[in-house]
Amino acid sequence: MVIFKPFRAVLPELHVLDKVVTRPFDSYTREESAEVLASNPLSFLHVIVPVQDARAKAQTPYDEILDLGRKKFAAMMAEGTLVREEEPCFFLYQQVKEGHVYTGIIGLAHINDYEGGRIRRHEQTLEHKEELLKQYLDTIDIHAEPVYLVFENNVLWDNLKEAYLRTAPYASFTGPDGFVHTFWKIQKEADLETVEMLFAAQRSVYIADGHHRCAASYLYGRDKALRSAEEDPQACYNYFLAAALPETEARLFEFSRLVRDLNGYTGEQFISLLAEKFHIQKSTVPVIPVAPHEFGVCLADGWYVLNLKREFLKNEHLTDGLDPELANVHIFGPVLQVHDLRKDKRVKFIGGKTDAPRLEHAVRSGKFAAAFTFYPVRMELFKQMADAGEMMPPKSTFFEPKFLNGLFIYKLSEE
Repeated sequence: MVIFKPFRAVLPELHVLDKVVTRPFDSYTREESAEVLASNPLSFLHVIVPVQDARAKAQTPYDEILDLGRKKFAAMMAEGTLVREEEPCFFLYQQVKEGHVYTGIIGLAHINDYEGGRIRRHEQTLEHKEELLKQYLDTIDIHAEPVYLVFENNVLWDNLKEAYLRTAPYASFTGPDGFVHTFWKIQKEADLETVEMLFAAQRSVYIADGHHRCAASYLYGRDKALRSAEEDPQACYNYFLAAALPETEARLFEFSRLVRDLNGYTGEQFISLLAEKFHIQKSTVPVIPVAPHEFGVCLADGWYVLNLKREFLKNEHLTDGLDPELANVHIFGPVLQVHDLRKDKRVKFIGGKTDAPRLEHAVRSGKFAAAFTFYPVRMELFKQMADAGEMMPPKSTFFEPKFLNGLFIYKLSEE
């Protein structure tokens, strides 16, 4: 049984909605965010990155930066740019990206489900990032970018979705990402109960994106409970904002990797070393793998197809079938001496459907020595690993859609 709860959302006023919302903040370059901040006083980026200048940011304590964001949020509420709903509701949310339609539900998940393993994770988190996000929650008092959860489809979802898609939406607009975002308010008592029943029927749900936000929400809620005179499982601090999509709607893509050097080897020497464990074939076209355990590598002299030799394919452990792990074990660790993907600055990740021209250009330009392409992790393996409590290597999965900041906001206190 998984808890999913309606909430009194803070929403942008409809007439400025497209001016307020932003892409995920880490998708902006410094130049892009500076341009938005300078040209658009309504942008939610003023809450997220209230200090843009690198020198000023380095000289300003983190708690002061957060306080500036808190004040900007309060000002947007006072001005009426952001308005809080009178009654709790869910939102049926839809995004159309490049012809693909994603539909899900926006609501609140409970930290007890995270602690109890009913919200299942597949990536390790970094303690310092958890603490920074927890401090953000402590100061600014809001969730403005939902954690992305995947649930198992059922007839309750099918019927609810079909019913609402036949009605006029509350809002529909083109976001700063260039995609169409549409949502409906779910307010009828019977429909609220249907959504809660839909999730109560789930044995578990899965974190697709937002592991650090989820972990920080748990730390924040636990800390608030310890400081409270009386523990209240229904208190606001026990919940966090979530966008839940059925696995039939979610799309799982790969992460490509760019490497700045070949650990001192020439391209020819590198390929010779890989040939000890891989069947290798030169390709006249960019290599986008079409099956598990097939990899592509682009060097200065072109593309190669890599297929791991049968003797190195084991079935003793779930990770034995995970291509990012196989690449770490047979290429990145022993050959390139890349042992910590979270910290090694020699590696750059590019998430989403493989962009071969971009990868090839990065290598041809000389900025990188090699590009690696992967077949995406299968949804079945993703769930199996999460069910078993197994952690994937960093940047193993790239889920779509990505959600906007500032579209649905959950306030962590009632005042």
